[in-house]
Amino acid sequence: MRRRVSVARTEGVFTLSLVTSQHVMVVNSVRTFAEYVPDPVLRSLIVGPDAGDLLTVVMDSENRDESRNRVELRLSAGQIHSLYVLLLWLPTAFNSEEAFFHRVGAFKENLTNMAHGLLAAIGEDSAEVGPS
Repeated sequence: MRRRVSVARTEGVFTLSLVTSQHVMVVNSVRTFAEYVPDPVLRSLIVGPDAGDLLTVVMDSENRDESRNRVELRLSAGQIHSLYVLLLWLPTAFNSEEAFFHRVGAFKENLTNMAHGLLAAIGEDSAEVGPS
């Protein structure tokens, strides 16, 4: 699983360019989170007020054409925050690596590595763009 995440920011919108394996992991993580935490209020408490919007954007992206081996997700800053928290929180919700892998199709460290890669990419992008 690739840790590196490609992020570009335009007018407050972040475009994540994910390789297929990253996209599948994000979709599976969002789906697992939605099933594991069905209450929208609790979802917002866990990953932030943009939880519902993040779930919608990611689930809508599931059927995109992946023939280029990349999928782009356009996310607001709030949705990026929710994704970051989700990637860090979800591995803590399972006691066993086996149960987690069965549900998400990735290892816990894959999610935490992607979260750290996402944060690094946004930091690099912010340094290049300057304060917004």
